[in-house]
Amino acid sequence: ASDAPPPQGLAAVVAAIWAELLELPSVGLDGNFFDLGGHSLLLVQVQRALEDRFAVELALLELFRHPTVRSLAARLEALGASTSANVAATTPPSPTAKPAASSSARVERAQARAARQREAMRRHRPRSKGGRES
Repeated sequence: ASDAPPPQGLAAVVAAIWAELLELPSVGLDGNFFDLGGHSLLLVQVQRALEDRFAVELALLELFRHPTVRSLAARLEALGASTSANVAATTPPSPTAKPAASSSARVERAQARAARQREAMRRHRPRSKGGRES
């Protein structure tokens, strides 16, 4: 795969994120994230970076299913990530720029996810032996 063309478009942004987090000079289209030294904790950082850059919600499982730049870029495209998002993502923010609204959206998604998890735990909580809960 050394003769593969360098990543372009969405793939170039994905490759840049991976290279930064994996502390590598570059990442090719078909390199496997885990073979390049990635692990699940780094994958969570990749997930956050991709959600911030492309304003898409991306389940962690999707990242396990798409372990190469090529397959993940194709998945992001299918989720609606666009080239215009790439331009915004690769343009450095101005020093006077206000924080993106995406951070508040991310907090809201995390809070909703936490509420769903709490509800699921309540439904699956075992009952006490006496039949009464304290």
